Amino acid sequence: MDTFNRTIFDSLIDPALIMDGGGMIKNANFAFLQCFDTSIDDVIGVHCYRLLFDRNVPCEKDSCPVLGAIEPGRNEYRFSRDGVDVFYEVDYRPLSGPPTPDSDWLLTMRDVSEQRRLALEVEKSEKKYKDLFHNATEGLALFSDQGVIQECNQSLARMLGHTRKDIEGTSMSLFTIGYTRKIFENPLDGLKTLGFVSVELEMLKKNGEKIPVEADINWLPYEGVFRIMVRDVTMKKKIEWSRKAYFEMLEREVETRTGELKESEQEMRRQKNTVEGILRGTPIPMFVLDSNHRVIYWNRACEKLTGFSSRELVGTENHWKPFYPHKRPMLADLVMEGDLAKILELYKDMNLRASTMIDGAYEAEHFFPSLGTEGIHLHINAAPIMDDAGKIQGAIVTYQDLSEIHRLQKEKEQAERMAAVGRTVAGLAHYIKNVLTGLDGGAYVINSAISKRNMNLIENGWNMVERNIEQISGIVSDMLIYSRERSPKYQLISPNELVSEVLELVYQRAKLAGVSLEREFDPDLTSVPMDRTGIYRCLLNLISNAVDACTLEGIVHGKGIVKVKTDRPAGWGVRFQVEDNGTGMDDETRKRLFTDFFTTKGYKGTGLGLPVTDKIVREHGGELSFDSKPGFGTTFSLLLPERPPS
Repeated sequence: MDTFNRTIFDSLIDPALIMDGGGMIKNANFAFLQCFDTSIDDVIGVHCYRLLFDRNVPCEKDSCPVLGAIEPGRNEYRFSRDGVDVFYEVDYRPLSGPPTPDSDWLLTMRDVSEQRRLALEVEKSEKKYKDLFHNATEGLALFSDQGVIQECNQSLARMLGHTRKDIEGTSMSLFTIGYTRKIFENPLDGLKTLGFVSVELEMLKKNGEKIPVEADINWLPYEGVFRIMVRDVTMKKKIEWSRKAYFEMLEREVETRTGELKESEQEMRRQKNTVEGILRGTPIPMFVLDSNHRVIYWNRACEKLTGFSSRELVGTENHWKPFYPHKRPMLADLVMEGDLAKILELYKDMNLRASTMIDGAYEAEHFFPSLGTEGIHLHINAAPIMDDAGKIQGAIVTYQDLSEIHRLQKEKEQAERMAAVGRTVAGLAHYIKNVLTGLDGGAYVINSAISKRNMNLIENGWNMVERNIEQISGIVSDMLIYSRERSPKYQLISPNELVSEVLELVYQRAKLAGVSLEREFDPDLTSVPMDRTGIYRCLLNLISNAVDACTLEGIVHGKGIVKVKTDRPAGWGVRFQVEDNGTGMDDETRKRLFTDFFTTKGYKGTGLGLPVTDKIVREHGGELSFDSKPGFGTTFSLLLPERPPS
């Protein structure tokens, strides 16, 4: 082979050989020598079956691409290289002209071991998918674009009161009613176009009973079938109806009482206007500023609200003193100046809005702790006073005490919590029944051990009793925390030490679930004021939920990971972050996450953990947020302020 052809031969990226019709190697390119870790001298003149297969006899004619070959072709072969089986796809062609027994052949080899490995993994994945399909708690089925059910799992068969054999091969329309049946009776091109749809519908059981369900329908284009996942929502519908009826009743009551309060207030205002005059006698606290920001009127109601007399303030610029500990522009000052940027800067957190009644006026709401004995919630309305030419000559400010409305709102929230506690008693009965069963079991073990005088058995029985008492204590504590107004008992606590205690508590549980616990603490964190018991419970709830979310990943793959981080963002005392690589949450779960007693754990959960956690964090003036995607895990962030809220 001349130098030019040799250069071309060696430039091939795939291993290549030139062999005669008897299988003897006449040449090899650089890629072959490198791939098989040999030299050109060790290759030329050696038969292929000795070099590649380490055999002393030729291969069978049917399996050899050269012996007796009459036309080019391609085969796949398995070689052993460094003790590992590798697969090559071999392309063989005569070097020139039609093949003859004396022809030289060019063999090019492509390593397809990775493709074979991927094919094996696909086969394993399909088997795992089948196992998940048939063991899923939700009802699952695959059906064709003509609506014919090809396969279903046992959960769906049990839900409908049929056997799988009864269902498979029949039409989806036989198990639905109303408009849904028409959808499944027609060609399903519309569903194909959508690709995915989530609907609520009614299905028919074998005994004719209707069952409300939530159904997620996916078109799987590569498989050419639809997949439907069905969840029974009978109990959910009953709860939603009861809750809606209660809220409607409560709204009517609040509307009636609010209407009565407004009527009473208007009547009182008319009477005072008649007796005391338009300004001096109005029951609405108000003051007026001139164009130089001096107080020119401070009415009697304002005196009563603030404790400052008109004699102290009229003629001064001290109208800020009753409301703030330090001098700052009031809303009326900024309205006169038309300084919208400053208005937004100072009042953006006070429910600021432009007045719908007066041009250039603004309204806000704020709690002023310096007013009254316990502070007062006020609605503020600041409006400019203009002359006939439209020039601002001053400003008038009126206040409305919203304390009663806030009190009613708290009463409403308390009533809602108590109503929610009542609604969940039936659901908690099953949870408590399981605990009582555990107590009965422990008592039986103790009694049996006493009769046998077996101290080890007595200890085992007592451990069972203690565990179940602890569960009852936990659920009662959660219900009390959720249903009552409470104030945190603040202590200076090290965040890192508190998290470490919680991680030690859940370590054994995580280990049994195949979940590893990781920590990433900020070593420079200082102590932060918090209710130690409350925040400990919050962290325990979040970390326990994360372990539960990773349990499937931990058991199946041994890769469940929960990571807890601490740091200090600007403006906050501490941030706790709990990350997991579990199942994540879909949109429906994210929307209902903090709903009273909503749980994804079935009878093992009460649905109190996150509402209790959210309530404790809000009582601290903190924030609880989360980020989650199905299949990508969840991250919860708990922020606490640098100091207790005033």
